[in-house]
Amino acid sequence: MSETLPSTTPISRPNPPPWGGALAAWGVSAALAATWLVLARGSLLALLGLLLVAGLAFALWRLPLRWPAVGLLLIALLLDDPSARPFAGEWASPLASLAELFYENLHKFTGVEALRFSLLEVLVVGLLGLALARRLAGTAARDEAAPVPPLFTATVAGSLAALLLLLVWGLVRGGDFRSALWQLRQLLFLPLVTLLFLVSLRGTRDLRLLGTVLVGSALAKTALGLWIYETVFRPRNTQPPYVTTHSDSMLFALAFVAIVVSWNERRSRRSRGLLLLAGPLLLLAMKINNRRLVFVEVAAALALIFPLVPWTSLKRNVARIVILAVPLGALYLAVGWNSTARVFRPVQMVRSIAQPEVNRSTAMRDIENYNLTVTFRSNPIIGLGFGHPYVEQVRADDISQIFSLYRYIPHNSVLGLWAFCGLLGFAALWLPMLTGLFLAIRSYPLAVVPLQRTAALTVAGMVVIHLLQAWGDMGTQAWTGVFLMGACLAAGAQLAVEVGAYPGPRRWRASGSSLEPGQETAP
Repeated sequence: MSETLPSTTPISRPNPPPWGGALAAWGVSAALAATWLVLARGSLLALLGLLLVAGLAFALWRLPLRWPAVGLLLIALLLDDPSARPFAGEWASPLASLAELFYENLHKFTGVEALRFSLLEVLVVGLLGLALARRLAGTAARDEAAPVPPLFTATVAGSLAALLLLLVWGLVRGGDFRSALWQLRQLLFLPLVTLLFLVSLRGTRDLRLLGTVLVGSALAKTALGLWIYETVFRPRNTQPPYVTTHSDSMLFALAFVAIVVSWNERRSRRSRGLLLLAGPLLLLAMKINNRRLVFVEVAAALALIFPLVPWTSLKRNVARIVILAVPLGALYLAVGWNSTARVFRPVQMVRSIAQPEVNRSTAMRDIENYNLTVTFRSNPIIGLGFGHPYVEQVRADDISQIFSLYRYIPHNSVLGLWAFCGLLGFAALWLPMLTGLFLAIRSYPLAVVPLQRTAALTVAGMVVIHLLQAWGDMGTQAWTGVFLMGACLAAGAQLAVEVGAYPGPRRWRASGSSLEPGQETAP
């Protein structure tokens, strides 16, 4: 039986003027290009930029906002941030040049020193400005953005305000502005990207599109990883530290969780085929990428989801197998804990997570975590603010030659936020994700179609995955996490209003239910 997607009751709006918005877009683009002309001192490049920006602005004005927003999501998932690209000089991704265009600061291409921001950042801010211009011009109705709980919007705005206040607080206390910007970059864009998806997505109607982008990007990265592994490392008979990037752990883990949940919610031929074909490929990608944390992320996300799903025959059988396997599993771990035999390789991986090998890298990370806790205790309420390094009470290896900001951007992002933001700042920054988790879990039992239920559990899983990545692998500094988390939070917030898990804005509640008669129960 095909899914029946809930439809929304339209809100009456005045007809917008046909050309007013387009003229406004041209005016804004002309002002931006004029600024560019001044900065570039009348160069030919600036003139070409004027024409490009004006044409792009006019095209975007006529295009529904969801398409460029989802396009940016696809770009962020497919293209690797050059700063996170592994093994520079040993291999180059076929998309490396395109990735540099989107991620590198524009001053490297234009020669204009003032343009110390990337094209990706310009596009995010530009699309938000476009959404505001459409609202002011009365043409926002064409985007058909689904409503969201005002509470969630307030938490996103609050996290943005908290970041700016922590920047001011750090600078007032003598912090370094340049270092503060590096600390803030991805943290600042998480609420901005979330807002972009909030004003562009149409709720349930766009969930399948988001799922296609998620799984398709993960499979594309899998193919890239296999190509790198087979052409670069297998001929050398070496095991790479990783083959794509650390942050791809979030992409692989979330895509795998999504297809498992989709199959569990609707046992169709399509979902079964996706699980049988894509599931093993994603597990292979996790293995060759050689990040142990990704398996912890998958296990933690599924452990969160398992108690939420209804008690079907499958869940009862899984619970029985787990209960019966506990004694055998404990015996297997005990026997193989100190063994190097091939049959006990899974035990070796578990041991490497529970008791990591004490090498120089592990020792340096332990020292860093200790220094972060010392820094936090020095100002536990509001932290140091941005622009300050953590207190290095115990001296570790000096890696400033290869990473000059190591005391400003620690490996453990969670402890780093506690040190720099304190209890109040950390709570403000993490509140949108906790609110998103609450809305997703509350929406799941009220969702009326499998697609909605899959989305609710996927959003919940993403919050756990992001938290673990932030704890173990500088997760808050990854653009992959920014866009995945932003899209998931927005989709989950819209879903909460659609299924009645949380009230939306007053003007939406006054228009009636988001479901048509006969859609209150699952098909």
